[in-house]
Amino acid sequence: MYLVGDAVHTHSPKIGLGMNMSIQDGFNLGWKLALAVKEMASPSILDTYKSERHQLAKMLLEFDQKWAAFFLKQKKKQQQLGLEAPPEANPEDIQAMQDVFSENELFAEGHVSFY
Repeated sequence: MYLVGDAVHTHSPKIGLGMNMSIQDGFNLGWKLALAVKEMASPSILDTYKSERHQLAKMLLEFDQKWAAFFLKQKKKQQQLGLEAPPEANPEDIQAMQDVFSENELFAEGHVSFY
């Protein structure tokens, strides 16, 4: 069995990374299946899918941990202060968020691939 993209929902839905992963995973698995079915490549080519996907899935989870931490921090502040909505983020948190996003921008946009 092969799982592609957001099939197992192992990360939060922030910034639509599930769609990007699904497109990359589907393409990676699709061309391999097509060549194996047409007997233009050995079926063993399918064995490479897991190792190739693993690195991208790892990157996704690492990015999500960093990205989700900002939202969790705001939620915690909201609960501590008894507010109905999260408080405004301070400039340091905003800058840290921008830094994390900038460092991972190509990945978040679906431009990083190991295939």
